[in-house]
Amino acid sequence: MDNTINVGQSYQYQTTAAPYGQEQPVYPQQSMNIYEGMEGYPQNNSEIPTSHPIQITNSGKPVIDTWEPVGNDIIFRQIKRYFIAPISQCWNVEQNSLFDMFNLTPKKCYNSQEMREHMCLYLNYFEKFYDTDKEYLAILSKIKFMMHLKDGYNKNAFIYDIRRYILSQSIINKVMAMVNDNYCLTLTYKSINNPALQYTDEHAKMLMAMSILMNACIPLLTHYAYTFKVTDIDSFLLEIYDYILYIFPNVDMYSKMYETCITNVSKNETRNKGLWMKQDIRGLDTVIHSDNSLDNIILNIMPKYTFSQNVISFNFTSINNNTGFQIIDTEYEYSYVPLSASKRDEDSTSD
Repeated sequence: MDNTINVGQSYQYQTTAAPYGQEQPVYPQQSMNIYEGMEGYPQNNSEIPTSHPIQITNSGKPVIDTWEPVGNDIIFRQIKRYFIAPISQCWNVEQNSLFDMFNLTPKKCYNSQEMREHMCLYLNYFEKFYDTDKEYLAILSKIKFMMHLKDGYNKNAFIYDIRRYILSQSIINKVMAMVNDNYCLTLTYKSINNPALQYTDEHAKMLMAMSILMNACIPLLTHYAYTFKVTDIDSFLLEIYDYILYIFPNVDMYSKMYETCITNVSKNETRNKGLWMKQDIRGLDTVIHSDNSLDNIILNIMPKYTFSQNVISFNFTSINNNTGFQIIDTEYEYSYVPLSASKRDEDSTSD
């Protein structure tokens, strides 16, 4: 079976996951004003005001960053600490917060108001216009059920399900359709000396697709970490995001972003040699700091990408900010003590 998906003219996505089966249930879009009275929860979807005019894509769908879901469009919701999906309805049982809520607290930045709203907007848009058979909702239901069973559902089994269902050919086809409809950048930067620093529109589309897939995974990842008491949340997330970063075999996106980090960090080190010479005592150098900067982009920046921003500039800004916070603008916590003021010097003088 050919599991190759075209992404533009020269890039392809390839997956080893089996195509989604025909047995997946279809869940109709229904108005679900669940958890009425909860703090921060919109109680009447039809009364949510539209704050800006809606723009239209070439395919006739509203541009995602100008779209405001109302009524039946709102499938996924959020409140502080939780992402909420109608899992109870999928299981044909009475509404139950134990089933419907996905805990976001293991990763603090995913529990911010901005991030919760971003995930709900992008995933609601995805469900309404691209995942019309509610395949993603069925996946959430299946994996949430397995987490409730607990027995035998270890990390390897969980990661297998993420790769098989979320990173399936079917889901990624839909994500790429959403990216192609909403992508609006025109990247023209060229680097003669280092082609790895050159990003084309196809690269930016790949990054946007990875971001949406991360958004789709986050409720499951953080809830698994909360349920099974994962202690090192960043390593856990990076292990799973690694599969997302390599879904395009024609481009090593991890290496490309690392080259971007090390190049910018090295330039900063050249301009600020005095400050960088002090970093040995902190156990930092350009290589370690570049690794940390890339981890920061993957964990904290990529999931927040929007189509209305230049994601490449977003990454560059993150690298510079991270270098400022950790190296250039931070207070140096170590100081040298003059030898004449040391206890050792006092002892030797008294002799």
